Amino acid sequence: MRNKFIILCIAIIMAFGINGCSKNESNFQKAETFLENGDYNNAIDYYERAISQKNNLESAYRGEGIAYFKLGKYENASRAFKEALSNVKADLKIDNEGLDICYYYVKSLLMEQKYDEALKKCEDIIQYDDENAESYYLRGCAYINKADKEKAEADFEKALSLDGSFSRNIDIFIALKDVDGEKADIYAKKAKSLISKAEDISTDDKILIAKFYYSLNDFDEAFKYIDSCVKETESGEIYNLLGLCYMKQEKYTDGAKAFEKGVSLNKDNVDTLLRNQIVALEKAQDFTGALEIVEKYLESDEENQELIKEKEFLTNIIANK
Repeated sequence: MRNKFIILCIAIIMAFGINGCSKNESNFQKAETFLENGDYNNAIDYYERAISQKNNLESAYRGEGIAYFKLGKYENASRAFKEALSNVKADLKIDNEGLDICYYYVKSLLMEQKYDEALKKCEDIIQYDDENAESYYLRGCAYINKADKEKAEADFEKALSLDGSFSRNIDIFIALKDVDGEKADIYAKKAKSLISKAEDISTDDKILIAKFYYSLNDFDEAFKYIDSCVKETESGEIYNLLGLCYMKQEKYTDGAKAFEKGVSLNKDNVDTLLRNQIVALEKAQDFTGALEIVEKYLESDEENQELIKEKEFLTNIIANK
């Protein structure tokens, strides 16, 4: 847990609805509302109710997968997306309905570090639609993690030929920065140029830009975009990023407060925020505060081995002080 800061770089947008007024459909609609409002635990609860009643299975599993993904529970997310695909009403493995589910599925597999499975699914997507930038970008990410830089860069260039936006350049910069810094710098410069010319930037893109500047250690720019995001909406992702910026500046107490604020929203990235909050408190030498958080969450997750080990670690430190 210690010294592992997790940024989730992937933004997810909901864009579908349902007609009807039966009780079954009502559960689905409630789940949709919870998902849109960032209340992912309640969303999962109501998607499960809809699924148990065999209602709108494809969309229910899709929504459940997104909720799990936002909570950082990637194994559960992958399972839900796989179920969603199995319920796509089509003769083909992939059709227009199933395509976006495939993208979500690949992202979950990447977060699980299941790179071979991600590659296989990308191949399926490209066979269906070979002119979509996202397909090549995701396959490039899988290749990078398999240390096949040549194939990764070819896919990234193909993605850029189809989508030359600042967001795509940022995505590729982030994927390459720890592998090929010189190549990554090219994408960073292009992204900066495009950002300077951009107008009416969405909140999701502002978060991405803030992550970009965080990666460049340009905290003034990162804070500028984070502040703008907070004025528009509050999410765990934003406060996680704020905390990470403070952590890089060795402002551990400020980082812990940012993570705590994100946790208090009880929306997205709660597990990640908790881990980072504990790390921040440890860095700030507040071992008692870190232990209090660990014990609090062990009450509702007493079998969590990671938390059990963390409790032992903190208890020993406090006892030997």
